[in-house]
Amino acid sequence: MPEVRDALLVVWVALLGATRVDLLAGAGPFLLTPFLLLSPLVLASELLRVAQQGWEIRLPAGAGSFTVAVSVLLALLVVSAFFSIEPAASARRVSLLVVQVGFVVAIGYAIALRPDPARILVRGAVLALGLTVAVNAAQLALWFQDELWPRPLSLVISLEPGNYFGVIPRLTGLSHDPNLGGLLTLGYLALIQILSPPEHPRSRWVAVGVVMVVLTLSRSAVLAALVYGALRWGAGRQVRITPGSVGALGAMVAAATAAILLSPGFWDGLVGVAEILGTRLTPDEGSASEHAILFARGIQVATESVKQALVGVGYGAGYVLVQDIFPGNEYGNFHSLFITFFAEAGTPALLVSVAIFVHLLLREGPYRPLIGALVVFNLFQQAHTEPNLWLILLLAWSGVAVVPASPASAGSPSFSSPSSDAASFSSVSRTRTGR
Repeated sequence: MPEVRDALLVVWVALLGATRVDLLAGAGPFLLTPFLLLSPLVLASELLRVAQQGWEIRLPAGAGSFTVAVSVLLALLVVSAFFSIEPAASARRVSLLVVQVGFVVAIGYAIALRPDPARILVRGAVLALGLTVAVNAAQLALWFQDELWPRPLSLVISLEPGNYFGVIPRLTGLSHDPNLGGLLTLGYLALIQILSPPEHPRSRWVAVGVVMVVLTLSRSAVLAALVYGALRWGAGRQVRITPGSVGALGAMVAAATAAILLSPGFWDGLVGVAEILGTRLTPDEGSASEHAILFARGIQVATESVKQALVGVGYGAGYVLVQDIFPGNEYGNFHSLFITFFAEAGTPALLVSVAIFVHLLLREGPYRPLIGALVVFNLFQQAHTEPNLWLILLLAWSGVAVVPASPASAGSPSFSSPSSDAASFSSVSRTRTGR
């Protein structure tokens, strides 16, 4: 039975963002993803485990404050639904969000109660990256021969790849959306880096994850990955600028510039790159100009009246106001988590969401680079409907799987390995109880 519980949790972690799967085959009022199906089963299994252990519940520090912060944000979104310009859509969408976040928080704390949270999370992340590779391979095969996947099966598991200009496939992994697929992969990659023990072949999986992020052709996901890499590389480093380093850098730049300018094919290549970038920045494919229009529209909506500044137009109802940009699309949005909260739920929701991210950015610890990546991504996209976002926020806030280092190395937390989780987490639980 413990093995079954472990397997359930690992699969749950791996399939958090598997929106390519609809277990109702398109016949239901919503997308029944593996996350929604597995969550009640996982929660019941973990409650049974806790009951068998005598209901000994010792949550990590920060669990209480995280629950309060998220509850306040959700409450503001619920309130906005009562003033919605599309009450039915708002009620349906805010209910689904509350259920999703509730499942993530409950199961996230269940993971925290285990003696081996890092092992569970790393195994789930590795399984997710393995599935991402398999799904991308299937998408690539269907790109060349779309008859390989029968239509009845495609209603349950969609393997149709996206495309860029109709000539380049966008391989999105477990998610149907290239931007969210890239962020999902980045999250799993980061969990492996943060939580796996030194002997784990993390470099191999990180390399796989990087390739999978690039294959989405998502600018937002790639930018988030670059921010994550830069912040992780710079964590704990002290950069010293000396005359020698400046001179060496200047010499390298001068040499590279001279070599480029003297190259016969340089200007032709430059023109080609400029043409590609110019096409990429047109209103197609969610371009920069489209983002600017959506940002301006969202701010205009939020500041149109005192009422809208306070409660917005209703959570999930913003699609009505962008129909000129996304005609007929019920999922059109303002392409920014923060702008969306501002326009749909008002200033209080915006402030609370910003406060959550700022609080986590100001905290020391190895989750900070990943939080920085989430902030950058959600400036230009929105991932608040994705369970993986809330799980990462919970892990970063409550420090699940984080074990304090020795006093001599305070401020440089270490992480529990599968072999030492039981003892280390037990000691953390005794000293860091939830508020």
